[in-house]
Amino acid sequence: MKKVNVKKYADKKRDRSENAKRERIFETSKSIENIISGKNSVIARLETGESINRIWLAEGLRRDDRLQKLMDLASKQKVKYIFVNRRRLDEICGGDMHQGVAAETPPFNYADWHRIKEALAKKTGSRLILVLDSIEDPHNVGAIIRSAVAAGADVVVLPKHRAAQITDSVVRASAGNIEKIPIVVTTNISSFLKELKDDGFWVYGLAGEGKVHYGKINYPNKVALVTGNEGKGLGTLIKKNCDELVKIPMKNDVESLNASVSTALMLYKIQELRKEF
Repeated sequence: MKKVNVKKYADKKRDRSENAKRERIFETSKSIENIISGKNSVIARLETGESINRIWLAEGLRRDDRLQKLMDLASKQKVKYIFVNRRRLDEICGGDMHQGVAAETPPFNYADWHRIKEALAKKTGSRLILVLDSIEDPHNVGAIIRSAVAAGADVVVLPKHRAAQITDSVVRASAGNIEKIPIVVTTNISSFLKELKDDGFWVYGLAGEGKVHYGKINYPNKVALVTGNEGKGLGTLIKKNCDELVKIPMKNDVESLNASVSTALMLYKIQELRKEF
């Protein structure tokens, strides 16, 4: 009988185990970048016809109307869906906030600004661009995008650096509405604002130190609203490139509102005063 080298066998087994762990970690971390989760987010993606590589569903998930709609849309678009246990789904999503549904997508497709600019130039009536200056909380970004869609904004602009980008957390916070509005990324917010002003947009910065009441402005047809970082507010250079710094009045010694709340109020006030509702 051939003698087995126990130590060598144990070392190989340990190496295989470590390699498997590394592969699993790599797969999970790689997947997290291109994962959306939750029924609403995945259904919204399917309804737009945007690409989905595959869908995971938790084993034992209750077959309600929303799930049936998701599976019908997936089948119609020939998108594969597979059932996995919840532990595996937690690994894929990097947590358990997935409602038993997740999908792998290509990297988020940011809109091309030049095409958006051409479309805005041809548009009749009012235009509204929302610019986010260094919003760091993904949940704030998602909530703001949801409000932008509801208020009828044309485009949302994000800085490329030092700000939250479009991730699964943002998609979930937007309740799937991220698919309903173009999202543009720029490397320089200040230069972008100068370009907008050259194109006839009036730029309003939402700031606690603003001197103008947000409800007492005759908003023009071309408006760009800039909202700043949750803690620091608007950057100094950004303020200089705003035509007007606008404030929302506060009572009872409240210093400021959450960034997503104040942005929603501002978006709706602009549209209300322009009689867009």
